[in-house]
Amino acid sequence: MIAWQASHFRQLHRIATGILIAYWCALFVGTHIPNPERFLPPDVSDKTLHVLAYFGLTFLLLTRDALSKPFTFRRGVILWGAVLVYAALDELLQAIPALNRTADVGDWAADVCGAVLALGGFMICRAALVRCLGLPAAKANQSRPSAADAGVSEVPTVPKPADDETR
Repeated sequence: MIAWQASHFRQLHRIATGILIAYWCALFVGTHIPNPERFLPPDVSDKTLHVLAYFGLTFLLLTRDALSKPFTFRRGVILWGAVLVYAALDELLQAIPALNRTADVGDWAADVCGAVLALGGFMICRAALVRCLGLPAAKANQSRPSAADAGVSEVPTVPKPADDETR
């Protein structure tokens, strides 16, 4: 079993942050370039691209967050909601005439589907990692992992003898 230390999580968090920033920038550019059809094969569905793009964004965001804080379903739903708001704003920006793009509710619905699939997939992957690798599982009221969860053994305490036992 791997002994996970805080330094491992910090390093993975930095890597995940870099990947997330690069992915998000590429996604933003990809959704705002004029006449995107010229870059896509004709047999690829626009909706499929939306599902895949927002699956990736949501999964990366959840992964990055879980490397710095204990993952809870509530946190996952909050981040999922943030992705949905971003997706809506992204679609609205496509209504700018100079981009030669159109805002489409169907595209936003595909974004929602991708984000839902990512949240479910992330929860399944997270549960498997917790079980197989012995990673700390977040408790509902836990703000950060305990020393035992982080693989650090706590110093045992020896009980003091009662006054009666010292004589």
